[in-house]
Amino acid sequence: MYRENLTERDIPYEILEKHGLTHEMIDDLPQSVMNKLLHGEYTPLLPITMKTDMGEWQYLSRISLTTTNNGVKVVMKPKIESSSIGLYSPEQQELLKQGKTIIGQRPKDLRNNENTGKYFIQYDEDTNQVLSVPTSAVGENIRVLSDMLGLDYESIKNIQQGEPQTVEWMDEEANDDVQMLTFGIDLRRDLGIRFAVGDLNEWLGQAKDFKEKYNFGLYGVWIASEDGKSGRYVPESEYTDEIREQMEQARKRNRESAQESLKM
Repeated sequence: MYRENLTERDIPYEILEKHGLTHEMIDDLPQSVMNKLLHGEYTPLLPITMKTDMGEWQYLSRISLTTTNNGVKVVMKPKIESSSIGLYSPEQQELLKQGKTIIGQRPKDLRNNENTGKYFIQYDEDTNQVLSVPTSAVGENIRVLSDMLGLDYESIKNIQQGEPQTVEWMDEEANDDVQMLTFGIDLRRDLGIRFAVGDLNEWLGQAKDFKEKYNFGLYGVWIASEDGKSGRYVPESEYTDEIREQMEQARKRNRESAQESLKM
């Protein structure tokens, strides 16, 4: 699957500025979020400002970058209040809200009596949107994964039903050490599958793009929401006493970490 391979020089800061994301705000994003941005993946929810004749409209949105014939552009995936999850049956809604992937047809196809085949369906709670991808697209990736890791039928079935699986694998780049690998369907990823080196907790923890509550940069700080899936930006000129205290603690941890590294 195609992935963007951009550098910070490719970031269309002037476009982002129009949406309320300043050059400083982007440069201060946590490295994990910046990596996603440069590879064409969606960021966590960021504060967007839209200027209209009626004034400024603020909302949260994921963003991603994509290369076009006219340069690098910004793609928005805003959080919406109304959700199409209500089009599914109560039983399906319950499974989707539990984070499980279901297989079925899309409601709009059923209404139009269209037989467009089966879809993997997943609920993105961050944006209140239901995602759907043809099973054939992700199914082929699952088959390749099965061949690589020697998965049995039960494991494949569990993956299709939205249950992440953990297996042991040998990392040739790490002196053939045996490690744990966890993977599961995530339609927000290009391949439709998300991997994590580690156990289920590591896989679930990947959803937190803001892994620290306070993410200090050169010009300000991104403060994460409680679930780590969105953040708000505070420039240095607006720091409170609490933020300054957190900044000093972060500096102290960094100094201690650097000293420990020198001892090794």
